[in-house]
Amino acid sequence: MDEGVLIVGLFFQLLTSISHLIHFLQNYKALKNADTQSSKKAEPITVIIAAHNEEENLKRLIPQLLKQHYSNFSILVILDRSTDESKEYLMSVEDRRLRFEEILEVPKGWNEKKYALNHGITLSNSEWILLTDADCIPSSNGWISQYTEKIADNIDIILGVGLHHKSSGLLNAFIQYETLNTAARYISYALKNQPYMGVGRNMAYRKSKFLEKRGFQGFKHLVGGDDDLMVQRLAGNNNTQVVLGEDSLTYSTPKRTWKEYLKQKTRHFAVSKHYMPKYQRQHAVWFAVHACIWLIFLILVNFNRSVNIALSIFVIFILIKGLILKLTAKRLGFRWNPLWIIAVDFIYVFGTPLWTLKSVLTKKIGWN
Repeated sequence: MDEGVLIVGLFFQLLTSISHLIHFLQNYKALKNADTQSSKKAEPITVIIAAHNEEENLKRLIPQLLKQHYSNFSILVILDRSTDESKEYLMSVEDRRLRFEEILEVPKGWNEKKYALNHGITLSNSEWILLTDADCIPSSNGWISQYTEKIADNIDIILGVGLHHKSSGLLNAFIQYETLNTAARYISYALKNQPYMGVGRNMAYRKSKFLEKRGFQGFKHLVGGDDDLMVQRLAGNNNTQVVLGEDSLTYSTPKRTWKEYLKQKTRHFAVSKHYMPKYQRQHAVWFAVHACIWLIFLILVNFNRSVNIALSIFVIFILIKGLILKLTAKRLGFRWNPLWIIAVDFIYVFGTPLWTLKSVLTKKIGWN
């Protein structure tokens, strides 16, 4: 009986993962064909970066952006009360496509990053805004083109995938796994015309739509939400596109200690309680089933005579899930190694509710 419950739970998890993969497979060919058939004029687009004391990161990012193979883009950096040499560096770059603005004071009631982004979007001269972070690097010189090829009259939002650089160790393996799971879910839902989030380091939307929907008003004070809550605000019927493939990615530097990572996730999870109720329910059900699978497995292993059966069932399903996620990662445009999957899945299922609880209990959460 207990083994049956475990199988049902694992089957539900596999169906979820298979569903993501099917949507990628169904849409991938159409997306690629749309790319090759595009012959539109070069739509103006502005890359906006909010930066707080990001001198070294800007020195890596700006040269890469200026190498983009696209004829009609500009870069707007908003310096949020920076005290390093960011301004001096930007002044030294002689390229008419780059400009910057300084923010010396943030008005009361505004989160620092949201105010910087709002300021940049307001100042932008183009209809389309492409967002990334100072610590990110585009995966190719065709990154901007990947977005502009998706622009159409009925499209208001374009979602991409933001990854982290790979390194050794359990923490990095976990970050890669968590990022893959998150991307698989939100891209899959966007392909089903049910977008609920994006990542601020790799997404684009219309300036006019942002202004029409009152921008960040209603959650301008929150730390975070400039991406996921904004997608929920802007998303409508069939107005969202996605960019897939290795040329459309951005890579950022991952946290190197669990303490730093926990601080970052606390900031991210603090926003989830502001999601629309239907998205909160979807996340709650998914994580509850995931947790029950592990709990039932641990109970069977510790208190049931048929330990070998439970262990065999669990390992087989986990390996199948790993294969599905590997294929999903390939469709997203990158390689993922499932070597650590059992360890990182364990941390993922039990760490997520703890980090969520911490975000609820933490009274003051800052951008940096």
